[in-house]
Amino acid sequence: MCRNVQHLSLSGCRFLNDEQAVILLEGFRALLTLDLSKTSITDTTIRALSKYGTNLQVLNLAYCTNFTTKGLLYLSGGEGCRMLKFLDMSGCLQISTQGFAALASLLNYLKSLVLNDLYSLENEAVQVFLQKATGLEEISLLSAGRLSNAAFRDLENYSNLRKFALSKNFKVSDSLLSNCPCITDAGVRHLVDGPSGPQLTHLNLSSINGLTDVAMYRITSKCQKLIFLDMSYNERITDSGFELLSSLYKLEEFKCRGSVIGSHGASVIGKIRSIRKLDFAECQRLEDLEKITKNFNPDLTHLNFSIIQGLTNNGIKHLAFNCRNLESIRIAGCPDLTDVAIQYIAGVCRFLKHIDISGLPHVSDRSVKYLKKGCRNMNYLQAKYSSSITKEAIVKAKKWFANVEFSSHEPPIWWSEAISRTGLKQQQEQASIPTQKQKSFKN
Repeated sequence: MCRNVQHLSLSGCRFLNDEQAVILLEGFRALLTLDLSKTSITDTTIRALSKYGTNLQVLNLAYCTNFTTKGLLYLSGGEGCRMLKFLDMSGCLQISTQGFAALASLLNYLKSLVLNDLYSLENEAVQVFLQKATGLEEISLLSAGRLSNAAFRDLENYSNLRKFALSKNFKVSDSLLSNCPCITDAGVRHLVDGPSGPQLTHLNLSSINGLTDVAMYRITSKCQKLIFLDMSYNERITDSGFELLSSLYKLEEFKCRGSVIGSHGASVIGKIRSIRKLDFAECQRLEDLEKITKNFNPDLTHLNFSIIQGLTNNGIKHLAFNCRNLESIRIAGCPDLTDVAIQYIAGVCRFLKHIDISGLPHVSDRSVKYLKKGCRNMNYLQAKYSSSITKEAIVKAKKWFANVEFSSHEPPIWWSEAISRTGLKQQQEQASIPTQKQKSFKN
């Protein structure tokens, strides 16, 4: 047996059992990286880790649901895993707060912690990690639905944090807004007001409807080193908050899909000189896209305008002629686009490598030919839900492009729902605005 193996991935091995895992751990004492995610290991393997994993620095136990808190207690009492720098325990719903506390006690060197899809994760568990693993640089808590603002108070004492991801925490609330079932601006304050705020480079706060423009003010005033920011599906942040992003002079990638950003906010963000990647998908309030796109940063490389009802051929024309360095563009689900839009893109975007034209009912075989002729660097074409493109054209496309995705099925129902839902909100808002007669009557 080769005993010098340092990196081993057994992710998704359905036939891996404890006996085999123990033999591997006993034989490979020099392991630095071990991926056991999505396997059926039990406490027996965890106990072996506590004995033989003395050199481990990276451990992935994501979606391993057969080991228990008892196994982590074994681990905390052994000599193994003391040097861990990366730990992923996403989806391990069976672990209690006691188990996480036992685990945190041995993670003095931990740099990256991933605890996604832990719907039962308690505040106390997060607090223990933050108190014990004081060297953490990256934290991901996506879909941790039971956390509250209290879980993040210890972040104010962190000085090393660089990346933080938090989303879909629907029960987090603020003491002053107890009726709002979501994280609030107070939770963001705990995160950015501490010593880690000025050091953060990546921040994901998507799907947290309790955030307002106040949170954007705190982020933009404290986190000047941000490179990546995701504020998708936050329905209470307005253009006033989005326009504050112009002060983030290092921001390279921004996502706000499914938000209520308007034309003014998008125009301000698009002009940021450092921006390279933008995601405005499902932002139905974007209007006058011709005026917005012609002022975008010409150095943009990645752009997502998918599922936007207001996107027209003319808007694509101004975008293409202004942003000639585009490498990837997504315009799926925009019902008004035709072959003319694709012709504009193919005519001037010579560096294009990827395009998504899925679900465009008026795009035909002509578009495939335009892309072949104009985009010599293209290697990835997505044309799902494309009933107007023939199979013959796709056969040719597979000869021209390395990767082609195609189907003639109907687009997902949620595409049309995303458009109609926003349209209904706008109608309700307009109906709620009193007319001049109503104002006079009230006076």
